[in-house]
Amino acid sequence: YPNTLNTAQLSTAPLAAMAPKALVPDGKFCDLTESRGVTLYYETQGPLRREFQGEKEEILFLLMGSTADLRKTTDQQYVNQSVGMFKVLTYDHRNTGRSIIKDEPCTMQDYADDAAALLESVVPGRLPVFVLGVSFGGMVAQHLAIRHPHLVRRLVLCCAPAGGEGGMSYPIHEWYAPGVTVEDRVTKKIFQANTSRDAAWKEKCQTEWEMVTTLLTRDEKVGLTE
Repeated sequence: YPNTLNTAQLSTAPLAAMAPKALVPDGKFCDLTESRGVTLYYETQGPLRREFQGEKEEILFLLMGSTADLRKTTDQQYVNQSVGMFKVLTYDHRNTGRSIIKDEPCTMQDYADDAAALLESVVPGRLPVFVLGVSFGGMVAQHLAIRHPHLVRRLVLCCAPAGGEGGMSYPIHEWYAPGVTVEDRVTKKIFQANTSRDAAWKEKCQTEWEMVTTLLTRDEKVGLTE
């Protein structure tokens, strides 16, 4: 991140075009016990910009990564990038965040069917919707599109593997192996998120390093006592 901002690079859209920003997302629990055996926590926000409200409002279904938790600042960044132009619907996958934790095997098909059931329960009259999958969420989104194509208007995948010749996902479970401390995990995440970072970058960009380390360390502590 640069130390200074060039104000000429900032948006010059009139303030009148912006609606008041929602400070707290609309968070709720969706009881899918009968159909899926789970209860999922979800949030909706936006659109904040008036020109995308009313009759022009479109829904973006945002599927997060495997270690995501909507209480984490780093996960909310994806919402923040889209909430100006879309009504963003996002949620914690089963076994993550505030959604139900079930000590039982589950498949990618289960995650995709959870997502489909959530859509059909929360926005039944607004289908199909735009779908954006990030990392593990992109894997779920692919299964969603294959198993429930009638729910998907457009599909966008971000840093998501496709399996087969497309390759597999990064072994994130190694970050959570016994003996890996929060400090070690944060360091691994910082360098994995941007492979151009190295020891020389860390030395040169101490301010950015400290900022990112503080942010990720705080997020890593979310839900630890639950």
